[in-house]
Amino acid sequence: EHLDAAQRRSGLLGCLRRLRNGLQREALMLWALEDLPLAEIARIQQCPENTVKTRLFHGRSHLRLCMERWLGLQGGRA
Repeated sequence: EHLDAAQRRSGLLGCLRRLRNGLQREALMLWALEDLPLAEIARIQQCPENTVKTRLFHGRSHLRLCMERWLGLQGGRA
């Protein structure tokens, strides 16, 4: 079954909260939710743009794994 948008959002926000690295979480939220460009995120986080790119890369990897586990649990309940 397909999950509705509210369920997907709930899972995504839960996975974001579980990210241990606060800088990755902040970069992801600024990028995905606030739609800020990399240069602005770098200014806010006081780091080079390449560091922001690395944080986003690793943060998305962790989110993907978390969502796969979460979806597996959701699928197991159906």
